[in-house]
Amino acid sequence: MSEKGEVEVINVPHAIRLKVSGGGAISEAMLKKANQVIEEMTASFVDVLRVEIDKMIALSQDAKSASDKSALVERIFEVSHDLRGQASTFDFPLVTRIGSSLCCFTEAADLSDVRAHEVIDAHINSMKLVVTQGLRGDGGAVGQKIATGLEIAAKKVLG
Repeated sequence: MSEKGEVEVINVPHAIRLKVSGGGAISEAMLKKANQVIEEMTASFVDVLRVEIDKMIALSQDAKSASDKSALVERIFEVSHDLRGQASTFDFPLVTRIGSSLCCFTEAADLSDVRAHEVIDAHINSMKLVVTQGLRGDGGAVGQKIATGLEIAAKKVLG
């Protein structure tokens, strides 16, 4: 506000809209193209999931015998965090839910408790099951039982 009490309104351009639409309104054709790109990327995302899950399996195995378990579990957290952020976009919200549970658990778990590593492994193996069984969406009744079971196990171990 100026000393005279006048107000100047500054309209900031919507940077994301400019990048997506080239400056104009988002059209039906743009949405169709975006959906097509997501469909094409979904197939490669399954491969990404497999690689990242295998990475978490190896990290978990190493963490069980490592003197510094926290660094390896922190890496599991990071991988899971990345996957949960991407999974719903590619029709794997069950991976997002399991990944969220795993992230919360690893942040609070006592890594000297062998049960903590069992819960971490259960989460990772459940993600692997989702991918190998092709459980899209929320996984239906089976997917919901898996996710709920993991969440209950995590709560029990955390106390």
